[in-house]
Amino acid sequence: RPAGFPPDLTNRRRTVKRRTILMLSAAAVAVAVTVSATTLLRSDPVVAEANGVAIHRSELDRRLSSLTSMHGGTATEPGQWSEMALQSLVDDIILEQEAERTGIDVPAKDVNADFDSMRSRFDSRKEFEAWMEELGLDRRELKRRIRLQLVGSAVFAHIVKDVAVSDNELATYYEAHKDEYENRPLLEVRTDLRDKLEKTKKEEAYRSWLEGQRASVVLVRYDEEGRP
Repeated sequence: RPAGFPPDLTNRRRTVKRRTILMLSAAAVAVAVTVSATTLLRSDPVVAEANGVAIHRSELDRRLSSLTSMHGGTATEPGQWSEMALQSLVDDIILEQEAERTGIDVPAKDVNADFDSMRSRFDSRKEFEAWMEELGLDRRELKRRIRLQLVGSAVFAHIVKDVAVSDNELATYYEAHKDEYENRPLLEVRTDLRDKLEKTKKEEAYRSWLEGQRASVVLVRYDEEGRP
């Protein structure tokens, strides 16, 4: 523009208008997201946090439904069942965090393979879906459970990897339980006996580890108003 020529006020007004529209649009999106998040929190409130991980009402309800279905019928002591369901969800978080800490990863292909294997046990897709519905599951939740089971198995293996049965433990147990083996020589029952004792020791080691983890979990419960 030549020196001294008046600025193009029309273009300036258009630019300001476009910026205003963009700002208003961004504000509208932010409000919509906030309203949506608030609505979601109200419809599916956080009932607890374990080590900073939120546990929602829907998760607790699903786990409670699964527990009562597996153990037959409805809960006769709702409070006790609810505590069991909550502890189960807390255990999930413990396993997930231990897997992350130790670098354990479960590939999606392994989850899908187990899902397909489970589905193949049913004569039809309809029967499979009826079974899931009975347990309060959908495909997504079932795959999540399968993945967690695989994670749990991997964590278990990691925790007990150094557990072993010594020859002295083997001989001591054999001497105390000879009658169970009809006085067969130790050499003859050695392998089976070692497998049995090792399985027991591993389960005890894992149970001890899990109890320690449960005791150290930072658990915050929330009331119906969302207050801790």
